[in-house]
Amino acid sequence: MQGKRTLLREKIVEEINEDLEEISIDEKKLAAAHWSPADIVKRPAAVVMPEELESSYSNTLGGRDLVYPFRVFVTETLGNRGQTEVEKELSDIEDYLVGVFNKRNAMKDRGIDGLIAVEPVPSIWGWVEGERGWDRVASVMISCKIKIDST
Repeated sequence: MQGKRTLLREKIVEEINEDLEEISIDEKKLAAAHWSPADIVKRPAAVVMPEELESSYSNTLGGRDLVYPFRVFVTETLGNRGQTEVEKELSDIEDYLVGVFNKRNAMKDRGIDGLIAVEPVPSIWGWVEGERGWDRVASVMISCKIKIDST
């Protein structure tokens, strides 16, 4: 049986990639979302990673609410481009990702039992030196709140 964390991570990747399929080539800024950095073929790319163990335990009459946090890292290589150009590109992608998961019904049709809410929060930015030079990395935290039976 697939665990909740694995299922949620898979569904976040699917949600991003399926939304990208609906965007015209001219509007598309993000190449794809992936499970692992090893899967990146084209940039800018997103990688979905679990952030921490389950948190925010709270009991309710209907069960227990658990929050599964994930961080979606978006990476782009600076290369011969200016920092400002890359910064603007990642800012647009961050806004896009927040929009994908800020919808009232985000991931509701993905078959996740007990899903209550999905909350996107723009967060950490940084620089990483990689094989091809410097990469700019932006991230969005995606918190998935799930109700589970506590009996």
